[in-house]
Amino acid sequence: MNEERDVVVKALGVLVGHLEQAAYEIREVLKDLAPEDIPRIDLGDLDAAGWLTYKTKTEAPPGSPAWIKNPSQFTQFNPPKVVFELVKAIKRSPGEKLVLGDMEYSFSAEGKFISRKPVKVEK
Repeated sequence: MNEERDVVVKALGVLVGHLEQAAYEIREVLKDLAPEDIPRIDLGDLDAAGWLTYKTKTEAPPGSPAWIKNPSQFTQFNPPKVVFELVKAIKRSPGEKLVLGDMEYSFSAEGKFISRKPVKVEK
């Protein structure tokens, strides 16, 4: 019985060592993330940023497919700050496609515009 206990204690010691190493590595990665690297995107502000419909180029209703100028491409365009945060977040996203809430955001027309389209969200 003592031999079994010793084996279990030894195995737990090895497991704890691995968990401590994993926790250390996670802390190191998180430490490297500066707060300014984390986008601050309020979905309400984003929805009210001046999106335009594809057909009529008038203000798009919330949750509909739409587009907006990319402020890094149009210097005379002065959108809300949330659009600049969106650009940063899209650039860091895999394939430059970002899903926030029930919308997918991506660049279009060689990066001149930002497009949004509804996506199905699994519940």
